[in-house]
Amino acid sequence: MFKLNKLHLFILLVTIAAIGCKKNESDDNFPRNVDIYMRYLLEGNQFNGLAKVSYADTIAIGEPDTATYFFTINGKDMKQVISPGGIKNYSVKANMPFSDQYEVKIKGPDHSITTKSTKIIPIDSFQLPRAISKSTALNIEYFGSPLNANESIIAMLVASDGKTASATLNGPASSKSINIKADKLSELISGLADIYLIRTYSDEDVTGKLHFFIKNEFYSRTKQVELTD
Repeated sequence: MFKLNKLHLFILLVTIAAIGCKKNESDDNFPRNVDIYMRYLLEGNQFNGLAKVSYADTIAIGEPDTATYFFTINGKDMKQVISPGGIKNYSVKANMPFSDQYEVKIKGPDHSITTKSTKIIPIDSFQLPRAISKSTALNIEYFGSPLNANESIIAMLVASDGKTASATLNGPASSKSINIKADKLSELISGLADIYLIRTYSDEDVTGKLHFFIKNEFYSRTKQVELTD
């Protein structure tokens, strides 16, 4: 009789443990970090999005959450990619018209849906001389809205051998001029070179148990210039 009661007790404990584990996996209240990166290339109307989820405030802080999430950006499904180590990332690539507003929807393991709105800020255009002397600073004028505190513009000049020179204008800034210094230009090979601008926007927000870290980038069309001695 004692053996029978002991067996029943063991089965009961195993059942309770199984129920507890199932609840922890599907209905816990641990906060998560959600990292989202979006990039839009005006050349070719190329959109790329990446996302990952990690624990924020537990023993496993910084460790990836291995549960399954479902992400969409402006209605486009993000594909789940599992690394050899079991880490899950989410990505989407698409050719689509530019939109400055993006809506991210996340369906969690508990089937709840969280929505986060964000934006990509464009560069209307930019101008610079057709020929650029490597002995003087390069001044680039861009057209678009002024930079806020969480924004920046990067000017990237790529010589024919692949070497680069760059400059960054950080917000807040009312100026719409970016200067690449002469000492950077002097290190590049003379000849034809490509130049483009990148406008970045970062955001941080907490919605429920999800802490969002967002970085978005807009790439202008590329212009060709000639570097001279």
